[in-house]
Amino acid sequence: MFKSDRVTVLEWMLIIGLMAVPFVNLAFILWIFIRKGSSQTVKNLVIAFGIFIVIAIIALAIWGF
Repeated sequence: MFKSDRVTVLEWMLIIGLMAVPFVNLAFILWIFIRKGSSQTVKNLVIAFGIFIVIAIIALAIWGF
């Protein structure tokens, strides 16, 4: 899964669903980067989600809960 250049609608739904679950999204990000041969499209999406996670953590650190 996530190895071909084309990502199906079902795979997109699975990715978005996994990224919505706390702590599972961090494991998914690591899994995509460790795994060889993953789709570049999925890697780019995971990078974007990772950037948003870092921004959210920084915003929480600055402004608190």
